[in-house]
Amino acid sequence: MPEKKLLIIHQGALGDFVMTFPILIGLRRIYSKIDALCQKKLGELARELNLIDGSHALESAAVAPLYSDNPENLAVATASLLRSYERIVLFSFSRKLQGSIERLSGANVLRIPPRPPVEENVHVGRFLREHFIAAGLIERGNPSPSDFVKILQRQRACGPNAAPVLIHPGSGSRKKNWPLKNFILIEKMLRKDGLRAEFILGPADIHLKDGLGGPHAPSLNVHIVDDLLRALSLMKSACGFIGNDSGLSQLAAILGLPVAVVFGPSDPVRWKPLGPAVAVVRPATDCRPCHETGEPACASPDCFKGISPRMVYAAFSCLNKGFR
Repeated sequence: MPEKKLLIIHQGALGDFVMTFPILIGLRRIYSKIDALCQKKLGELARELNLIDGSHALESAAVAPLYSDNPENLAVATASLLRSYERIVLFSFSRKLQGSIERLSGANVLRIPPRPPVEENVHVGRFLREHFIAAGLIERGNPSPSDFVKILQRQRACGPNAAPVLIHPGSGSRKKNWPLKNFILIEKMLRKDGLRAEFILGPADIHLKDGLGGPHAPSLNVHIVDDLLRALSLMKSACGFIGNDSGLSQLAAILGLPVAVVFGPSDPVRWKPLGPAVAVVRPATDCRPCHETGEPACASPDCFKGISPRMVYAAFSCLNKGFR
């Protein structure tokens, strides 16, 4: 029987990509080989987690013809690559890109929008899943939520002398960041209770580095990572995670860590991390989440004003008790 090969094309960042992980687990049961065309770092992460077999980097010159006005005249190698797959799934809003891939591959391409329209109050993960079910690629109820945690294979309770709690005070958008001083206060609360906390900063968070050093916070342990495999290693050695709505929060949750996540201008109905132990902290306000609507950012977001460090710490503590 010939090998069934599937290519996933995903142009999004970490948070969007993590939303596809449960789907990839389900597809693993159908396709003998799954590859991804995505950001290089995301492909490395998915391979490390055994969600895909191989990856092609979006940054590679070999796939640049896909975005040309005349791709069929430029891309013999790209066409050869695409034609080696039995099925191609494209996460994109672009019908033009879909047409380019279909002309190069000679195949029908299943195009799925990477997220629902802004006006739809539906979770991104559910939205994607329903598209795959409708296409007959995965079955309803397969995989189950418990399958997510099998990636990590073990969970840890946080306690004295245990693994650290990771605190991530950044995100891909500064307007989604809860004030840094609040995360520093949470670190003090953890330490007071005999727990160990370590900060993690990604490439988009370097502007926060100075706030985590100096005389006001001389004892903080800070990891600066520009490699998702390094971030994955830190998470596998941690017992919990506290952060904003970010790709790293999404990753920590689906790996099975207890995660307390602060939502401000983004919508937890759409973006709550997938995982067995996730607490969303966002106070009830009259303003609707504005991160995706194109509305101008508030000078002083009301959605953050009602969130105290004690609220976030209490939410995380409740999750952690469930792991003991």
